[in-house]
Amino acid sequence: MKLKQTKFSLLIDESNSIMCTKYLHILVRFFYENSRKVLTTFYRALPVNKGDADSMIGAIHTALSDDEIPWGNVLQIMSDSPNVMRGRFTGVLSKIKSQYAPHLLDVGGCSLHHVHNAVSYAIDALDEDVEEFTVNIFGFFKHRAGLWEEFQGIQKILEIEEHRILRFVSTRWLSILPVISRLLEQWDALVKFFLDTLPTKHPNVLKQDRTKRIVLYLQDISMHTKMFFLQATLPHFQKLVVLVFVVCLI
Repeated sequence: MKLKQTKFSLLIDESNSIMCTKYLHILVRFFYENSRKVLTTFYRALPVNKGDADSMIGAIHTALSDDEIPWGNVLQIMSDSPNVMRGRFTGVLSKIKSQYAPHLLDVGGCSLHHVHNAVSYAIDALDEDVEEFTVNIFGFFKHRAGLWEEFQGIQKILEIEEHRILRFVSTRWLSILPVISRLLEQWDALVKFFLDTLPTKHPNVLKQDRTKRIVLYLQDISMHTKMFFLQATLPHFQKLVVLVFVVCLI
C-alpha cells in the first residue's frame, strides 16, 4: 500500500540456481513519514530462470502491475554492473527506461563490485599463483584430520596460534585478505610441516601433485613477498568497502 502512494527505489539482484530455479530478489527503499527515516525492506523474490533482460523486466512489470504500483513511483533502480543489467541498449535498466519509466535516475552501478573486480584484476597481474596457493593449502587439510593433528603439534612447538586455515571464496568481498593474513601467521609452521615433517614421515603424500605445488610455493621467496604486499595493500580497499556498506545503511 505504501508503494502505491510514495516514490521509491528498487534494488535488484539475481541469485544462483537453487534446486534448478533462479530468483530475482527485489528490495525497495523509500522515506517513511511515521518514523522520518529511509527504510530498506524486502519486496519480492521472483523466479526468473532465463536470467536475460526481457525475462527480468517482465517479472518486475508483472509484480508491480499485480500490486497496482505505478512505474511513475519508481525513482531509481540499483543493481550490479554486468551487461544484462546495465548494457547501454539491451540492459534491464535501459529497456525499463525506454518502455516504462523514462524519468528514471541513473546513479551508476554497485561500487562494491567495481572495487572487488579491480582487486581481482590486480591480483591476477601478480600471477594467479597467489589464489592457487591459498586454495591448495585449504584443500590439502580439508579432509585430512590426521595430518591436521600433526600440524597442530607443530603450531604448539613453535608457539604459533592454533588457528585453522581459512578458505578463499572468489565471490566474497575481498575474502583473500583474511586468508593471506592467516597463512602469513602460520608460515613458519607450514614450512616446517611441508618441508620437514612430510618428507620424513609421509613421503607418499609428498608425491601427490597438490603437495608438490604447495612445496614449490613455500620455497619460492616471491610468493612470500607477494603475500606481504597484498596484506599491506588490501586493507585500503577493505576500508572503502566498509565505508560503502555504512553509507548504504544510513
